[in-house]
Amino acid sequence: MKKCNYCGRDNADDATACTACGMTDFETPGAGTAQHALSQTLLRLLVAGGIGLTVLLLSLFVAWQDMRSEFSMEQRITRMILTKIDHTTKDLQRTNHHAMSVDEIRTELGEFSDAWRQPLIYTNQGTNVLAISYGRDGKPGGSGLDSDLSSLDPSPKESLITFHQFFFELPTGKIVAACIICAAMASAISLLTVRRIDLTIPGLVRTAIILLATGFAALVTALTISALHIPPSGH
Repeated sequence: MKKCNYCGRDNADDATACTACGMTDFETPGAGTAQHALSQTLLRLLVAGGIGLTVLLLSLFVAWQDMRSEFSMEQRITRMILTKIDHTTKDLQRTNHHAMSVDEIRTELGEFSDAWRQPLIYTNQGTNVLAISYGRDGKPGGSGLDSDLSSLDPSPKESLITFHQFFFELPTGKIVAACIICAAMASAISLLTVRRIDLTIPGLVRTAIILLATGFAALVTALTISALHIPPSGH
């Protein structure tokens, strides 16, 4: 028997072309075996690494998307404060039968701070009084945790936590660790499951199915474990 250098299929000794892929490049007895084994090992490592990286990135992205609106306790508390101020302000205006000024509202309600212990800013908007929190950084503008929140719109789109904040600035270590562990498991399982990569079309299809199933199972596992690491406080 002689082995095809291209796809690794065994062929009869008198074969002039590989019965699997049609190539005519065969190993000579005792030659090329080590090189072929090395190529197969490198290819398997490359595929396993790709599967692990894909699972890691997908699981981190999905976890970020699922948690970006409710992960920060400070944002949630500030939204509750702003919503309460808005309701109280409207009740006061109805009770007094006129649009109240900023000074009147401040006199009635007193001074409020957001969950980052920074004073809220009061301003007039037409006949309404608007209370504003400048977010974590205390500066106008910004995105994610630094986004401005107001009693008119306590949950603007800009306040969704950014990926950088989710990954580097929030207590998401257990979530990230779960994703990394599951990605490593997916790589290991891929490496053990695919012992040899058959470069024929049927062989590649079989390999792709195995790798997709492995990657999907690892992704679901990573997301499940990540969700279990998030208590109601968000920490």
